[in-house]
Amino acid sequence: MRGVRIHAALLVVAIALALQAWLREEPSAEERERVLVWALDTVEVTVEYHSGAHALSIGRRTLDGRVFLWGTETGMAAGGAADTSSYPLGSAGTEVVRGLARLRVLRDLGAVAPEAREQYGLDEPHARVDVTSAAERRALELGDSVFRSSDRYALDPETGRVYVVPSDVVEPLRVGAGALRERVLHAFAISEVRQVRVEGSGGSRVMERAGGTEGAADRWVDPASPDRADLTFANFMERAGQLAIADFERIPEGLERTLRIEYLDAEGARIGFVELLRAPDPGTWFVLSERTGIPARAVTLLAERVAQDASEIF
Repeated sequence: MRGVRIHAALLVVAIALALQAWLREEPSAEERERVLVWALDTVEVTVEYHSGAHALSIGRRTLDGRVFLWGTETGMAAGGAADTSSYPLGSAGTEVVRGLARLRVLRDLGAVAPEAREQYGLDEPHARVDVTSAAERRALELGDSVFRSSDRYALDPETGRVYVVPSDVVEPLRVGAGALRERVLHAFAISEVRQVRVEGSGGSRVMERAGGTEGAADRWVDPASPDRADLTFANFMERAGQLAIADFERIPEGLERTLRIEYLDAEGARIGFVELLRAPDPGTWFVLSERTGIPARAVTLLAERVAQDASEIF
């Protein structure tokens, strides 16, 4: 048992270091043309955004031995009640965090006196962004948009300097979940998959992917009959590949797992999975995968098609 705990701890550390290394990637050619303002240590970096009633915080979260960048967002729902949502960040959201940890701006306008900030909309900032690392905290106060652009004027309250910040760094924070949350179930390509294990209420199956012709569905075969393609199973797998995330709304009690697919590579190692979960409310489905970390509400029509096709493969 002690060995398992040590292994799990080392796995968490390894994933955290991998995420840290990703955030420290070399800047692109476009980024190098921008002015570097700060470069924070990305260990345990957090981001906080506040604009009126809208608040967003981003930090790391560990689930089942994996480290995620996680967003928690609060706003006002219809009727004036507070509405809170929580979701893992996708690749676009992770890119935003990376851009804030190593901030590069389009222009540095220098120190601007308080009485001159009105022309940039910075006498009464519209929003504030705080970026905190293990040893340092930096902030930006956001003003007006640049004329004929979605780039924003921003003030560093510590130095009094005003910058033109590119929209791809700050605009997703204003949009929130729609721009930041995870949108895909898997990071791997189907070409990496050699075998799948499918478990459902009707039983279980192990099938192998035998490839396919360009533009056509993959061929799937039973390992015991490698020369005989199973068209019904191929159709099921094609539908499973179309499962999509609708949103990360509150997870209801009583979710029932109706289907699980594990994806394995040529060496037999698991590279991903997806579970189809039925909610107590009729017609409501959730999906869980190696990327989502928590159940996400599924696009209903696509989930129902997979559930229906699953009844034909066992």
